[in-house]
Amino acid sequence: MIVETYPIALKKFMKFTKMKSVTLAEYIGYDVSYISKWINGAKLPSSRAIERVNEDAAALFAETIEKLDRRQDCCRYFSFPADTPDLVFAISDYLSRAYRTSLQSGRTEKAKKSWPVRIITSHQKVAHFLKDLFRKKLPTLTGKEELVIYGEFFDFYDDGFWSYLDVPSHYKRLRIRVGLDKEKLRRHPEYVSRLYAVLNRFMDAEFTFYDFSALSDANLIILKDQFAIQYSLQSHRGMMMCSYMDDPAVVHDIYERFGVHHTPKLLTHIQSPWNDDYGYRTSFYETSRFCFFLTNGIEYLLPQEVFDRLIAESPDERAGNIERLRITWEEIIAKA
Repeated sequence: MIVETYPIALKKFMKFTKMKSVTLAEYIGYDVSYISKWINGAKLPSSRAIERVNEDAAALFAETIEKLDRRQDCCRYFSFPADTPDLVFAISDYLSRAYRTSLQSGRTEKAKKSWPVRIITSHQKVAHFLKDLFRKKLPTLTGKEELVIYGEFFDFYDDGFWSYLDVPSHYKRLRIRVGLDKEKLRRHPEYVSRLYAVLNRFMDAEFTFYDFSALSDANLIILKDQFAIQYSLQSHRGMMMCSYMDDPAVVHDIYERFGVHHTPKLLTHIQSPWNDDYGYRTSFYETSRFCFFLTNGIEYLLPQEVFDRLIAESPDERAGNIERLRITWEEIIAKA
């Protein structure tokens, strides 16, 4: 019976086959950083993907073992029957049992210690807590962090939530996922200016908006790999309660179960059409119905003669940039 954990089992097969992490990563379609985390025990594959991961890994291990002519050695080393007919199945089953052992071990460890859950009540206390939380967390972000909000953008706007993110920070790598109620936008056109104001304030963040009907039940705010918050937002009273948790395993599990990976997008960030970005253009936000164009500094909606004069009076290296801006604006206007 397998009693070793998944990291140990995976490490043993890689050592037995002398396989590199990058080889396994390429074969099963994962980044090599994931393989490293699985081997050192920092993370486990998600429960949704584990069956495919084990089957693909087993196929590669079995193929390598056959090429090395070490089938008998493998059966002795991993205690498989000598007449094992399907080596791929045997390895996959071995990894699956080790995975279950790791899950059970994790549950045992969690049972020994209480989860760090903090509950905050009253709108004033919740607002103060969230402001303080983002003020401390956002400046520490280093990678392409993802803030997933199971809620409606304008409900959060009316509650003052977006001001909580207004802290000295570098947002270039923050991806914000949030729900949007199209009917509310249709009924209240004044919300368009509020949407634009938030996008303009957090110009370096990458916003993606989803149909709110697909995000209306969970009431979650998740900063991936950092924390998860479940909240209660009441009409005209604001956010009256929230529960905060930052246990890495719990946060990871919540993100995997409630991620927005397959939810249709309504409005999303796209990259600049320029190779060089000198700060004039920052982000496009578009959908099939309308488009926002955000810019730092000058907006190049200028008459042709102004472009001509700017190009004539600018150094050669800058004149080329201005000409590209003109062409791009002409293309945008033509498409619109």
